[in-house]
Amino acid sequence: MPQAKLCKAFSLSSSEQSAGEYAKQEHGMLTYYLLKKLKETRGNITFAEMHNYLIKKIPIQSILENVKEQTPQLIKSPFCKALAF
Repeated sequence: MPQAKLCKAFSLSSSEQSAGEYAKQEHGMLTYYLLKKLKETRGNITFAEMHNYLIKKIPIQSILENVKEQTPQLIKSPFCKALAF
């Protein structure tokens, strides 16, 4: 039986949190920092590096901007065959 490939995705926040916007930047918090880092690195970044960057930036900025916690989650699932990447 062939092994399923593991795919990864970022979740905006944990299941106990809600995602916040970054009103000053006219984006959601995760979208803003994801696009910012992709632009800075010209896309030359690993998934792990991006995850580390997001979990350092977003929780602090979310408290400052939205007065609530938001911690992006890394989701790994073998059930991603239906997703088109």
